Amino acid sequence: MLLSIDECWSEHLERITNTQEGIHLAQIGGMDPLTEFQKEAASSYELALRLIDERPVEKFNSLEITSPDVALDEMGLRGPTPTWTYLVSDNAYMDRLATTLVSSRQIGFAANAALLTPIILVTHLLSRLRR
Repeated sequence: MLLSIDECWSEHLERITNTQEGIHLAQIGGMDPLTEFQKEAASSYELALRLIDERPVEKFNSLEITSPDVALDEMGLRGPTPTWTYLVSDNAYMDRLATTLVSSRQIGFAANAALLTPIILVTHLLSRLRR
């Protein structure tokens, strides 16, 4: 069960990362990126919960134990040996600033973006260099 939780959670985080990387395209389609991201995140989470319930049953039903020495690796039941840690490296300030720029519907949006883009880029580069 723990292996299934770990696998499903890792897949959920991967889906969220992929969504986050492409969510700016929602603005081009005339949608609110924040709302669309929240919808995708909720859908991905519900999928992860459903798969957490289904996968252990599927694995248990497909087991064929023919000898006392069970080869967990061959059956796909051996999980990772180190403890997995999920880190969040998002910068809340940058996220709010980017959301404000992207979701702004004012006439001055283009001017704000032109003025603030260099600041955002420099801040992003500095945060990368600190890591």
